[in-house]
Amino acid sequence: IGPILGSILLIASTTGSVMQGFYLLLVYSLGLAIPFMATSLAINAFLSHFTAIQKYMRLIMIVSGLLLIGFGIILLTDNVSMLLSIAPDFGVEELITH
Repeated sequence: IGPILGSILLIASTTGSVMQGFYLLLVYSLGLAIPFMATSLAINAFLSHFTAIQKYMRLIMIVSGLLLIGFGIILLTDNVSMLLSIAPDFGVEELITH
């Protein structure tokens, strides 16, 4: 995101045309937003067909949230090496090397 947005902002600021900068940022924003919107619609369509999953949705959301918080704490405390030390126990190394 950074280099592309930086380039667009540089072009928008040096051309002198406010409308050209506006259109560049509009297209950039749409390029970011459309995949998220499409994913959201696809997930909603998927979940509407599977009522069995919906009754576990609260549990899925809680577990997903706890995993995100856990990974956030690991990143915040700079303990990523701990995850790498666990990875060989799950056989990830064999999957990558074979």
